[in-house]
Amino acid sequence: MPHETESQVLPAMDCYNVLGVHATEKAPAIYKAFRDIDRGLFPERGGPHGTPRFRATRAAYHVLSDTALRQAYDGRPRRVSSQAASLSLLDDFEGSAPSRDEIVDIIRKNFLPAGPSKSETCVDLELWILGPDPIDALGIPTFFPCPSCHGVGSIWCSLCLACDGTGFAMEEERVPLDEGGHEFLVSLIALGIRTLRLHVHRS
Repeated sequence: MPHETESQVLPAMDCYNVLGVHATEKAPAIYKAFRDIDRGLFPERGGPHGTPRFRATRAAYHVLSDTALRQAYDGRPRRVSSQAASLSLLDDFEGSAPSRDEIVDIIRKNFLPAGPSKSETCVDLELWILGPDPIDALGIPTFFPCPSCHGVGSIWCSLCLACDGTGFAMEEERVPLDEGGHEFLVSLIALGIRTLRLHVHRS
């Protein structure tokens, strides 16, 4: 039986994306994907950037290798609408400055081995939440080395189709928006993002 805290956290991560497998894959293929990634991300060989992914890979395999846990995981809601208590920064907000692609670029630079340039300043992203529906969390994209090409961007001299050659895979982390008041700042440093923070306005 998994620990209670583990069962609460795991459904929020995309276990299939972490292992680089399709949701219909059978157990042998999932095990092979896990072993291939696990070998490359072993902490002593993967360096400081390997350890979080090492843990995420093992957590994902823990869910997908257990029939009961996988069934429960597959039955969870995967997408929330704009009427629900959680939104996605990329899917549920519209604006012109910065654009969606610019936001992704700002965030992704924080996950490069060298990190963002020292000359880059922190951008305050203005978010206006309108309407009566309570919003208690926001999905923020985070990046990690593509599990299919291990961050290289290619497989045997061919473009990695899983990441379109970027070397990155993306998953969303939920950030609470439970601050009091109609206007507040939300830091993303806990996610490893130093060059973007949220300036939230509630109607």
